[in-house]
Amino acid sequence: MNFRLAVVGHSSSVEELTRIAEATFDNVEITGIPFSSDEMITETVNSLRPLLPRLDGVLYTRKDPYKLIVSRLNHAGVLARFVDIDASSFVHSLFIAANSFRADIRRVSVDALDYSTIMRTYESLGIPSESVRPVIVNVDTNAEHFVEAAAQAHRESYQSGLCGVCLTNIRNVWDSLAAEGIPCVLMTPSRENYLNEIRRLMLQHTEEQAKGSAAVIRIRAELSSNYYLHQKTMVQNVLDLGRLAEYVVLFAQRVSGMFARIGEQDFAIACGREEIVYVTERFTRLELLEQIYSNTPYRLAVGIGTGVNLQTASANAELGTQRAWVEGCNRAYLVHAENNVVGPIQPNELLHTTQPLFDQHLTKAARDCALSINTIFRIDTFVRRKNNGTFIIAELARELHVSFRTGARIVEKLEKNGYIVEIGRSVINGRGRPTRVFRLLW
Repeated sequence: MNFRLAVVGHSSSVEELTRIAEATFDNVEITGIPFSSDEMITETVNSLRPLLPRLDGVLYTRKDPYKLIVSRLNHAGVLARFVDIDASSFVHSLFIAANSFRADIRRVSVDALDYSTIMRTYESLGIPSESVRPVIVNVDTNAEHFVEAAAQAHRESYQSGLCGVCLTNIRNVWDSLAAEGIPCVLMTPSRENYLNEIRRLMLQHTEEQAKGSAAVIRIRAELSSNYYLHQKTMVQNVLDLGRLAEYVVLFAQRVSGMFARIGEQDFAIACGREEIVYVTERFTRLELLEQIYSNTPYRLAVGIGTGVNLQTASANAELGTQRAWVEGCNRAYLVHAENNVVGPIQPNELLHTTQPLFDQHLTKAARDCALSINTIFRIDTFVRRKNNGTFIIAELARELHVSFRTGARIVEKLEKNGYIVEIGRSVINGRGRPTRVFRLLW
């Protein structure tokens, strides 16, 4: 019996993956669902929805289309995964840049990868970190016209001389820059990454068909009452909800689960029991609790339910969620039956919160930089609650309620005394000159 697989992505990616799969597997029946733009996915959703009852799995050629579509389409129990790029994709792109464009690969403008991954990759190639000056282009797929903004950021990095080549994971950005004659390389997953994801889907489908038990994870989020120091804006609320959903989607990917968004702050994931056992270290630790608490303004109530079928598992998961919710969130319960409840599961970091208000290293930083301890503490709090731990001068000035010039003087003191370091330059929202991006060192 053939494994019925839908492949969703740009037409060239769909064609490439189809060729790879047909040359490797003799029992995979592929339906390609191409789309022309990362920003125009409504037609893709409408094409995929009626096919779901006849599919065993859906494979997205990149993470961004996966995140965009799962937030708009319930996959109705069909397994779904995405193929992501990694350090090997970055190395391959550097090789192409050097051979095709004779570009200085130490000066690149790159999206889709974080700074630490890029620097580790350079170090693995024997390129000293002090000689590398990458420009990181931040792409917010929740923003309107994000493709155009990303293309403009790459374009300005090249035109200003900050890079010799652009590396992008967004095909429309590559199309645009290549048409303008700007050296650009499209980062794509390797052949092995494509095959591995297809094998995972096939294996999971086989296990789901053979198993007599199922697992469902119910996730409900609420705002932490003490998170916002000032009035929250509607824009900030949208960004925070997007970040919350992204963490849940990535967790669903880790457990090879089927994701459904039930409400604005309410999610469900159906997965194999073995997967959730492995990811939670045999139900002793749920990393998602820590990630949401540390990097978003939310806290979670989570119920993990098991049962002979999805209906029973879902009912048990709801019992666990309700109990975690009543007890104040930041915890999870495993429920096998109404009278068989295990928990709570909590992130280890949340169990050890008793510490002095001002750590000694903060006091020393304030003394060395001739700044008040309150200023240092506010900087520390501000940076730690950001998703990536980096900041620019304008953000810091807004947080401290000071002018840009005063913020620049504070940054100068911190940098002079070795408490922050410049990690790159970035164009914000695709406009203006590149600005310096810093990271704390304490």
